[in-house]
Amino acid sequence: MTKETYTVKARNCEYRAAKPTLESALAVAREKVWPIAPDERVQVYRGKELVGEITSDVGEGGASKRAA
Repeated sequence: MTKETYTVKARNCEYRAAKPTLESALAVAREKVWPIAPDERVQVYRGKELVGEITSDVGEGGASKRAA
């Protein structure tokens, strides 16, 4: 059984999550994307499948995840 990787994409950048979890993808968005572009909406992919979008208010305790 192979694990799917989670990838965070924003603008022209693509970052892989360290672990195959949504929590790890959120951590990547917090560390890599939002310090540079605070209100950037990022797309989260599992393999090649878009599984949702996250906005920076999630990092502040909001619940702004939208399934694709």
